[in-house]
Amino acid sequence: MKYRVNITVPAEGDLEDAYQWIARDSSQAAERWRKGLYRVIDSLETLPFRYGRAPEASAVDFELRQYVYKSHRILYTVIGDTVHILHIRHGARQLLKTHEIRRPTPQ
Repeated sequence: MKYRVNITVPAEGDLEDAYQWIARDSSQAAERWRKGLYRVIDSLETLPFRYGRAPEASAVDFELRQYVYKSHRILYTVIGDTVHILHIRHGARQLLKTHEIRRPTPQ
């Protein structure tokens, strides 16, 4: 089965913030990071359940998974045939608070 991948607005903002942070040192490194991140996100079209639960999963009432890409965590959930990318967060940052994690509405 092939899943659709939906990058939520908060995740898009997270991605842009991280890109800008990396670009402060090197625009080329930032572009490589972003391209690699999109490859990883696109790979979730197949077998999205292969990655484990996020540490924040016990604080929410839905399945929350993560994929670690370089220094960032891609936090996502699967609803029906869609993978929803909820956040992209640097691994050194504190875990998300419950109120920061919202279940996406099915499309």
